Amino acid sequence: MAKKYIGIDIGSRAIRVVTGAPAKTGMVFTGGREYPAADPGERRRVLAGLRDEVTFGDRVVACLPAVGSYYRILPFPFADSGKIEAAVDLQMAAALPASEALLADFLPARPDDGGYAVPVVAVRRTSVEETAALFNEAGCPLHLLDAAPFAYGAGLAGILSAGTLAVVTDTEITVSRIDGGQVVAYRIIPRLSDDAPGGLAAQLAQAYWPLAGSTGARLLLLGETPGGDLRRQLADHGIPAEYPSLSLDGRDISPALLPAAALTLRAALPIQPRRLNFLKGELAPANEWAGFRRQLIGVGALLALAATLAAASAWLHYDRRQQRAEDLRRQTLAVFRQTFPEVTAIVDVPSQMQTKLAELRARARLFRPAANRSALEALRELSARVPPDLSLDTGEFSWNGTEVQLDGVTSSFEASNRLATLLGDSPLFRQPRITDARMSQDGSRVEFRLTLQLEEERP
Repeated sequence: MAKKYIGIDIGSRAIRVVTGAPAKTGMVFTGGREYPAADPGERRRVLAGLRDEVTFGDRVVACLPAVGSYYRILPFPFADSGKIEAAVDLQMAAALPASEALLADFLPARPDDGGYAVPVVAVRRTSVEETAALFNEAGCPLHLLDAAPFAYGAGLAGILSAGTLAVVTDTEITVSRIDGGQVVAYRIIPRLSDDAPGGLAAQLAQAYWPLAGSTGARLLLLGETPGGDLRRQLADHGIPAEYPSLSLDGRDISPALLPAAALTLRAALPIQPRRLNFLKGELAPANEWAGFRRQLIGVGALLALAATLAAASAWLHYDRRQQRAEDLRRQTLAVFRQTFPEVTAIVDVPSQMQTKLAELRARARLFRPAANRSALEALRELSARVPPDLSLDTGEFSWNGTEVQLDGVTSSFEASNRLATLLGDSPLFRQPRITDARMSQDGSRVEFRLTLQLEEERP
């Protein structure tokens, strides 16, 4: 489970950042800021200033504009994601007249007339490369790169499962029809540098009615809307509009920060069902474990040097040999500082090195199975065993190598017992036990704690 979720909305004039943190009830917003950034140099400086805030385990998400992207529903004879992944680029290229290099990704397949209909989105490869390079050059990791308006629709699925969504950014306006929490159709309106009074509402109304139909479906607004009260102006066109109720420190998040807040909600979504992410293949983010591997290599070098120093100190009594010991001590100190630059108070290098090694080994157990199962393996099994029809909001996840504890919220006691039974059938877990199960005050949900023993991995 991620420590923080960070949504970054990169506009033509500003970068807006909204952060969130996991909580027992889902996710809470913890911060929101806007930075002026009108050119690539300023954007790199803003992102470089954010890199110290991004720690190991965080999840950072950004999104590409809708302008320049393509959306198609393609027929496939199968629903297997691996097979679709292998064929989707060729299928999308055949369906488009564009000659430029594209990257395609897809949403879950839906049964359709004996086959499957697969929603596919393609974006310019150069747009993905330029965005990835912007984050890489700033030293700020980017984990997910979605595309508008699908990123916003996915993030707000819990608020808007059916209706119309309008997102106003510095460069474009997208008006989307939402069905089942997914974007099924949308219109793109390029943003003019100066919006005439009332002109923005007229443009939105022109795109809204073909998508909403004669019923006048609910319209949810995101983004900065200068030039007066946009909701009142839309009401003059017969359109009921509202902003989503998202709060930070007890106050509503400002309209300008709402797109970034939707991206933060997108970052907090589980891996399954699959959603768009164009950072794949050679553009996929580097594994954060690589940084720990380099540190462990440095620790190994420290241990070798420390061992050499300990053995040499027993017999280096002459000036020349004592000088050699001093050289080794300086080398050990230099390697220690290079490997752990954050340590400023260096008193006893071997002792401090052993402490750091113990910390790295403890963190490495999250990634590398030892005698028992790993935390990542347990998380994957938990995700795979929860059926789509079972309503579950997960809270705190605790793993100590032999036991898993999960705090969750579900719809009923029967649902919590069903979850325990499903997980108990897994070859990874045994002895499921539900404790602290209680009904909420309004009687709409059940909060519980589930404890699972881990089966030891067989040789």
